[in-house]
Amino acid sequence: MLTSISAFVLSGGYSRRFGTDKALYQYEGQSLIRYPLELLNEKFPTVSIVAKEAGKYEWLGFPVVPDIIDQQTPLVGVLSGMVNSNTDWNYFQACDMPFLQPGILDLLASRFEELNGETQALLPLTDQGVQPLAGFYRKNTIDSLREAISQDLSVREWVDTLVDVRKVNFGNALSYCNVNTVEDLDAVSA
Repeated sequence: MLTSISAFVLSGGYSRRFGTDKALYQYEGQSLIRYPLELLNEKFPTVSIVAKEAGKYEWLGFPVVPDIIDQQTPLVGVLSGMVNSNTDWNYFQACDMPFLQPGILDLLASRFEELNGETQALLPLTDQGVQPLAGFYRKNTIDSLREAISQDLSVREWVDTLVDVRKVNFGNALSYCNVNTVEDLDAVSA
């Protein structure tokens, strides 16, 4: 267990492409958000949900951190988690990655422990590129987060502004596949 790290699951935004609340969509008998919550609950001492509408997720039994800025970007979720965190390092994962396997997270965590905290972020790299919504971030990135939000940068653009980002190459992107539509989910699970 990564005892000095807080974990946060980003519940997503308005799910416009998905057509219904993505986090609460039922997949193989449970809501999509349940997959990362259960996985992270085994690995981290505290796991919280970051949400625009906190009341929608209280029934899951995890603390819910409300977004601190009313703006549609995952960066607001990361910032909200960071501001509410009591730890220097924090792990963030999007709710729409139901295929992430414990062994993959263990490998990423082992690389994190090897770093001794000497970086600003540790992110998985797949054949689809860097996966910024399934990684470790240091709290000293808060100022750059605020700046990125004010400039309307994407998550990947923000990551590119950080001074020191380490990447762990995983090759195949299936474990880090995020589903943006019901069709994405059907295609991956077929």
